[in-house]
Amino acid sequence: MVSIASYRTPQADEVAPPRKAGPRAPSGPTGYTAGPQRSFDFDGVAPRPRPIEAVRLQRVPVAAPMRRLIAGILDFGIVLTVAVLMALGFYWTGGMPLVEGKVLQAFAGLFAVCAIAYKLLWAGADTESPGVRLCGLRLVTFDGSSPSQRVRLGRVGWAVGSVVPAGLGLLWAFIDMKEHLTWHDQSSRTFLSPLPGR
Repeated sequence: MVSIASYRTPQADEVAPPRKAGPRAPSGPTGYTAGPQRSFDFDGVAPRPRPIEAVRLQRVPVAAPMRRLIAGILDFGIVLTVAVLMALGFYWTGGMPLVEGKVLQAFAGLFAVCAIAYKLLWAGADTESPGVRLCGLRLVTFDGSSPSQRVRLGRVGWAVGSVVPAGLGLLWAFIDMKEHLTWHDQSSRTFLSPLPGR
């Protein structure tokens, strides 16, 4: 059994010198250098994008219904003139007697064909019809860009759907007091807008 007296206080030359403090190892992942804490930049947060309709209403105005009506009347007059000339040509060649009871139905069918062909002609040419251009209007998409040829052709199909139910799709521009858009405007996501400066 070892007595307590056998333990003695170590001398100064026997005490190991204190170790110098070296660089502390990073507590985080290897190679990570801690820097000053950054504050959150709430002012720099990008705002959420608004719906296309809201942007469109601010960037590109919708043409007034009366102005679009005048453009439609001008195009209607051109189509009517072509249809009458074709009907007279059929009559002079003996193909459409004007005294038969079904002449009005035949002329209505001829007019419908001429109207669709007229719209397809300018849509295929990727431009506006003469009536639209004379009124200083242009066709744009809901995001304010120029529509493609495919979109223009699709709009013609939607326009037929607006005319078939007694023209209710066209009259909707006067019923819709907020945006004045027709059915084929909303379906094709295109509408007529005034040219800049007009």
